[in-house]
Amino acid sequence: MRNRIFAKRKQRACALLVSSALFAALGAAPAIAGNIVQYTAPTSSSVPYGITSGPDGNIWFVEYVGNKIGMIATNGVFLNEFPIPTTLSLTTSITSGPDGNLWFTEYGSGKIGKITTAGAITEYSAGGIKPYWITTGPDGNLWYSGDHGYSIVKMNTSGAILAIYPLPSGTAAYQIVSGSDGNLWFAAINSIGMITPAGVYTLYPVPTVDALIQEIAPGHDGNLWFTEYSGNKIGKITTAGLITEYPLPTTHGDSEGISSGSDGNMVRRDR
Repeated sequence: MRNRIFAKRKQRACALLVSSALFAALGAAPAIAGNIVQYTAPTSSSVPYGITSGPDGNIWFVEYVGNKIGMIATNGVFLNEFPIPTTLSLTTSITSGPDGNLWFTEYGSGKIGKITTAGAITEYSAGGIKPYWITTGPDGNLWYSGDHGYSIVKMNTSGAILAIYPLPSGTAAYQIVSGSDGNLWFAAINSIGMITPAGVYTLYPVPTVDALIQEIAPGHDGNLWFTEYSGNKIGKITTAGLITEYPLPTTHGDSEGISSGSDGNMVRRDR
């Protein structure tokens, strides 16, 4: 399985697999629920990580080992790969920016990258930390977690860092997303965090001890949904901070990622 990726962050692979969880982004509908279509990336052992819909209607993804940004059409045709100028960037996450470009993290080099839909890349300092997840905030800025998640950073589309918000010791922030309430929400191992555009944050501990929460996604219902890798549960948190947990039917499900499906349901991704 070393040359396959199941739309999973930690699978060592060189292929892109599209499941029903991603068909909304790809603009296609699977013939059968759970049907998987596989596309092989041009660069061998590139290890695709983060993936997002681009403003050009294509799908963009980062290549953790390949040190490139990839672009694929919704019909599965690979359109291009763009080398990242800095070697060993170890890029992990990508998002569509408010400026019509795509923005990505360079965990290995401590930079934030911007790529136009034509493939021109500009790199900016991440402020002395190593960025991991990135998203577009409700305020029109870029927000990312860094330093193994111990900070939340706000950057504008000119590449200037507007603020760095340190989190309490031991609070590791991973995926960060925009919520329906105009704030940002992030997965924080044993809690869910909320941070306002002004930088005021609140942490909501989950009931399950050692849940190991790394990924979170907004749902169609206005709530935030997250996976508990070690807790073997799916969690839901309202924008008021009320948490509900749902045990998985599979023992040791090892759920890592989650996304909102086109049918209004949430789709989990197991490791």
